[in-house]
Amino acid sequence: MYSIRALPRQTRQIRTLATAYTYTSPGAPTAVLSREQRQVPQPSDSDLSLKWLAAGVDPVDLATLSGSPSAAAYAPTALPAVPGNEGVARVTAAGAEVNGISEGDLVIPIKTSLGTWCESSVIDHSHVIPVPKSIRLELAATLSASPFTAYRILRDFVTLSPGDVILQNAGSTPVGTAIVQLAKAMGVQTISLVNTSSADYAPTVERLKLMGGDVVIGEPYVSTHGFQQVLSDMPKPSLIINGGDEASCATLAALAPEGSTVVTYCPGVVDTAALTSKSCKPTTFSLPDWLEQTDRAQVQNMVIDLTNMIESGQLTAWLQRVKFDQLPAAIQQGGMVNRKLVAVMDAQSS
Repeated sequence: MYSIRALPRQTRQIRTLATAYTYTSPGAPTAVLSREQRQVPQPSDSDLSLKWLAAGVDPVDLATLSGSPSAAAYAPTALPAVPGNEGVARVTAAGAEVNGISEGDLVIPIKTSLGTWCESSVIDHSHVIPVPKSIRLELAATLSASPFTAYRILRDFVTLSPGDVILQNAGSTPVGTAIVQLAKAMGVQTISLVNTSSADYAPTVERLKLMGGDVVIGEPYVSTHGFQQVLSDMPKPSLIINGGDEASCATLAALAPEGSTVVTYCPGVVDTAALTSKSCKPTTFSLPDWLEQTDRAQVQNMVIDLTNMIESGQLTAWLQRVKFDQLPAAIQQGGMVNRKLVAVMDAQSS
C-alpha cells in the first residue's frame, strides 16, 4: 500500500513597498535626496509596523544631509539612509512581545536617526512612545525635537523660579520659540535675540511676542540705549541659552552677566571662548545623548507634560504644511525661514 506524505508548504513572504526619501552621500539637501520605493522589512516580535502620517523637517536634518560636523550626533550609522528624526505614525501592527503599545495608537520617536521621511517602516517598540490622538497632527510630528530640547534646557541646568529671567539667541528658531512658550508657562521672563536678515523679521518679532516673549530684539540693536535700559530694569538672567553661530554667540557673551550658566544646544557650531572669558560656566546639551541615557519613564513624563501643554494651548509652533511628494521643492524654496516644514504623507490622515 502506498502512503501519502504531506510535503511541507513553501511559504512566501509578501514584499511590501513604501515610498521614502533616501540619500547615499552628503551634499546639498535637494541635490542628494532621492524619492524611491523601498522594501519594508518583516517585523520581529518586538517590532512595530508603522504608517507615518507626518514628519517634521528640522534644521538639524538639513545639516545632517549636508554632512555638517554640527549634526554628527544625528548622522545615520550607514548610507544609503532615510533622513528624518521626528514625526508621528500610526501603529498598523504590534509584535507579540510588545506591551503598552497597540494597533491604532499614535507614536513619536524617542530615538534620533530613525528615518521618518517615509510612508511606512518597521521599528523596535522601544524607539517610539505613544501620544494622545487628540493633539494636532503637525504638532505631534514636531514634538520630539525642538520641544524636547527646550524642555530639558529649562529644567536640567539651573533651578528656575517664577520671575526669573533667561536670555537666549536664535529666538526665532524652533527651539527658541519652544523656549519662549515653556518659560511663559513657568512664569519665567525671556529676552530673545533674533536674526534681522530675513524679510519676515517684523512678523517674527510679533509672533514671538504673541507666543509669550517678554523682550524680543534684533541682534544689531542690543547696544542701543533703549534696550540697555530695558535690560537694566530686569533681574539679571539666571540662564543663558546659546543656539546661534559664532558671531551670535559673541553678541550673547557681551550681554551675559559674569559667572552665568550658559547652555549651548548646537555643539560643534559655536566657539564658546567668548563666554569663558567672562568666567561663565559653559556647558552643552545633546538631545541624542540625553535620549540614549535616560530611562523610558522619565521620557514618558516629559511627553505627558508637553502634550498637556499642547492640549491646553500653551505650546504651539510656527509651521508650514506641505505634501510629502513636494518636500524637496519646499526645502529648495527656503520654506524653513522662521517656520518649520511638516511633510504630510496622506491628506486624509489628519
